[in-house]
Amino acid sequence: MFDKKSPLRLRPSVSVIPTSDKQVWEFFQSNTRRMKHIKLAEPELAEILYSLNGETIDSLMKEHKHLEKAIESLLPVLIQWSMIEYVTVANEIENNDNYRVLNFLADYIPSDQLLNVFNNLENSTVLIIGVGGVGSWIALGLAQSGVKNFILCDPDTVKPHNLNRSLFYDSDIGELKTKVICNKVDSFGDGYNIIEINEMINSSGDVVKILDVYDDINLVINASDFPNVDTTSELIFEPCMVRNIPHIVAGGYNLHLSLIGPTIIPHKTACFKCIGKGLELQQQEDFSSIRKLQRKKRNIGNISPLAGISASFTINESIRVLCQSDKLAPVMTNKRGEFNFLTSEVAFSNYEKLDDCFWCGAKNA
Repeated sequence: MFDKKSPLRLRPSVSVIPTSDKQVWEFFQSNTRRMKHIKLAEPELAEILYSLNGETIDSLMKEHKHLEKAIESLLPVLIQWSMIEYVTVANEIENNDNYRVLNFLADYIPSDQLLNVFNNLENSTVLIIGVGGVGSWIALGLAQSGVKNFILCDPDTVKPHNLNRSLFYDSDIGELKTKVICNKVDSFGDGYNIIEINEMINSSGDVVKILDVYDDINLVINASDFPNVDTTSELIFEPCMVRNIPHIVAGGYNLHLSLIGPTIIPHKTACFKCIGKGLELQQQEDFSSIRKLQRKKRNIGNISPLAGISASFTINESIRVLCQSDKLAPVMTNKRGEFNFLTSEVAFSNYEKLDDCFWCGAKNA
């Protein structure tokens, strides 16, 4: 229910522009380049909206009685479209250390929902498994976006060969990766709660132990590629499915490709097994004529942009998952992507939730 007695204003990023049709006005969000065309029967309505700065729905209805019904029906719609906002919310944004994040989200989340949505993000707990080349970027990016609670799982120390693609420095060599990331996140300010787990994930049971001890986890991100991202994702997905915890495959390296996604929302989207089956069907010809070579040590190259691209997609998806708003639904569900360094193109493949999948079948939903 909209508050008719709270002061409203046109959002600073919104312009009200006349069109060739004198009754149609364009509401343009300059930050996100989104627009809505609205037919206003009375030109006076456009003037009211253009100069809106502290008036309430009630006060406008009293002042413009001949437009009472139009004002009562139009302004709530403009709030829903994030074109106008409550002044009290705008003031809270300006006084928040994360005001740039809030202003960005306010382009998508209606003013009456914004603070609750940001509260979801801020108070979420994220488990990141692997804080190396991709995971280090993810942890810092989420912390900069407002997330306050982290569980970082990685047994490794920083080594010289990590420096070309991660957020570690020469002075960090020899230190635990989790400790370095913890210190970097803490340097952003107060209020962060970070738990470090310096153990290798060797089995699903290891994941179960973590999820049982820390039972308030809202999202699990797999950024561990040892021995490879497929193996670690296999270990993570079942415990997350059982506990209904969203999880993201944060990507990995595949020669000149950087893998992106998928995001898995248990019982709502295709799970790791569904996507695996879909991938096998897509590449059936390729797999039928090759055999897997066991290599104890592979000297695979990588470069910073590939890690950053995978991490950026994951941070974006994580924010969407943690906000818990239908205005910002995850976009990497039922799909995975590949960034091709040679062409600078991202190719996406789509997958379906399979009814005969043990985890995603209708009987398990």
